[in-house]
Amino acid sequence: MLSDLRVVDLTDDHGAMAGRVLADLGAEVVRVEPPDGGRGRQRHPFTDDGVSLHHAYRNAGKLIVSRDQLDGLLAGADITFVSGGEDVAALAERHPHLVVVSVTAFGLSGPAAGWAATELVAQCLAGVVYRSGVPSLPPVSAPGSYAEDIGAVVAALAGLVALHQGGGQLVDVSTIRSLAQITDMSLPLWTLFHADQVRQGAGAYPLFECSDGLARVVLPMNPGDWRALIAWLGSPPEWTGPEWEEPMLGPDARAQVMARLPQQFAGRTRDEVWTDGERAGVRLTPVLTPAEVLTNEHTTARETFTDLPVGASTARAVGGVFSVNGVRASLRGPAVHGRAPVWPVRPVPPGRTSGGAPLAGLRVLEIGTGVAAPEGGRVLGEWGADVIKIETRRRPDFQRMVLGSEMNPAFVTVARNKRVFGVDLGHDDGRRLVQQLLTSVDVIVENNATGVIDRLGLGWDTVHALNPRTVLVSTQLYGDRGPWAWRKGFGPGARAVGGLTWLWAHGPDAPR
Repeated sequence: MLSDLRVVDLTDDHGAMAGRVLADLGAEVVRVEPPDGGRGRQRHPFTDDGVSLHHAYRNAGKLIVSRDQLDGLLAGADITFVSGGEDVAALAERHPHLVVVSVTAFGLSGPAAGWAATELVAQCLAGVVYRSGVPSLPPVSAPGSYAEDIGAVVAALAGLVALHQGGGQLVDVSTIRSLAQITDMSLPLWTLFHADQVRQGAGAYPLFECSDGLARVVLPMNPGDWRALIAWLGSPPEWTGPEWEEPMLGPDARAQVMARLPQQFAGRTRDEVWTDGERAGVRLTPVLTPAEVLTNEHTTARETFTDLPVGASTARAVGGVFSVNGVRASLRGPAVHGRAPVWPVRPVPPGRTSGGAPLAGLRVLEIGTGVAAPEGGRVLGEWGADVIKIETRRRPDFQRMVLGSEMNPAFVTVARNKRVFGVDLGHDDGRRLVQQLLTSVDVIVENNATGVIDRLGLGWDTVHALNPRTVLVSTQLYGDRGPWAWRKGFGPGARAVGGLTWLWAHGPDAPR
């Protein structure tokens, strides 16, 4: 997708993932390192022969060169990522065609701009640590380079958007601010209720012991899910009366449900409970260990992981996070050292003005619920796209309903900057209306369960026939192919099957 893109990576030990994401999508990424290799090569963990796994993974697919030809490289590049140690304003002024993306913890301006920050500091200031952990224990941070890598992905997207607008821009990305966006719903919830969220352990996504490990339940998001959960628990006769007819159940009824849930898991394997729960319409997922994530049937069938040489060892690494037309956009091997390429000089874009939203004129159709597709629509809307959200009263976005009404801050925050089109895609007339819109739609984002978008008459074959220019972006819990693709679930289930829940713990044997 990005085979014509030229990128110079000047990051050191912060933000290297930005170039890696673009390299996976085909960009030519040249990493410029100091003679000693920089601080990035000192990041834990290390292989037995002393090679940084952190550095090797985030720089896979890049060409590493020395610094003596930097200006010649930048003259022919489209985007450069910088994480400190450079005068970015002077860099941008010297190369007026170039998109210069600064990736730092606090950003380029403000009273904290010069402060140092560790990964733990970044997570604390973004609001993640405050809310994470078992109430009886201290707060606990997320594993790995959570804030840094999220900030790097935001930087990669921002660099592409600036280039789309015409290039020649200095883009300022704060990784702390980027992570705070992901906890975005907690901010307007506090604004409305003025109630600090407290650590709840697994909270609304409780974990239960099975005979071979942990499984997670995502507590119901709508009345139908509550009915399914109650039926799965045997529909006890005492669970009758007005409090059991409420759309989202009251606290006493919820407490009774929670008290009965553990017996559904005790003495059974995760797979038994998972299969049984799925059949009943209950949103269950196993909590996988890292070893299980690497070797289970689904990631194997999807070729999620690939071999990556690291020093004298070979690691299994995520091949790439996107698939395009059914083919994984995968890493192209380890970073290699070599001579800098000789790129033709890029011209200065003629007559581009800095004002205006970068995605103005782009029309996006959002056909989704909850967070994944709506957050994608929100980001595009904030960059200026005209985003139209498809909804129907018959099946409203469950995010509307989570606090017992049709409107709440959690829904509003992901729905801002959008227009809403009330239309029922389950009705022939509704489908025809939306299909008529497709002639003027550039992008569709959707996160329905696998196969649903096809049954709604808006699958890829239909969309492509009606408007060959339209890009269809789909995201499902397990993706659109593989033996688990048919399974349904929500974001907290992704954390469980992706290994994050197992790793996000107070210690190796402590609560998760």
